Amino acid sequence: MGRRRGGTVFPLARIKKMMQSDEEVGKIATGAPLLLSKALELMLEDLVTQSAMVAKARGAQTVAPRHFKECIMRENLFDFLKGNVENVLDMVEAEDVPEGVVVGEDQDGVGGEPVVDS
Repeated sequence: MGRRRGGTVFPLARIKKMMQSDEEVGKIATGAPLLLSKALELMLEDLVTQSAMVAKARGAQTVAPRHFKECIMRENLFDFLKGNVENVLDMVEAEDVPEGVVVGEDQDGVGGEPVVDS
């Protein structure tokens, strides 16, 4: 994803539209979507970096949803995301799945029921 005007990755017009969709939000200053875009970018960078470190510590080569969950559950900074990862398979549960069984994912990328790999 390349950078856009103002050095942001996320589209400012879409952020402004989301902000305006809230009835409690009145006028929006010109710099507010830019600030929010940069804050979102930095927060995601931190989440991805820390999740990659969890994956590396677990010996995984691919960052999986369970690595994000462990990172979110461990760091107080990401407490607001805990409700979004409740259905993701825990690291211990994922490691307890017998060999030859693949844990599927729902359409939203959340861990599903174990499925026998054929």
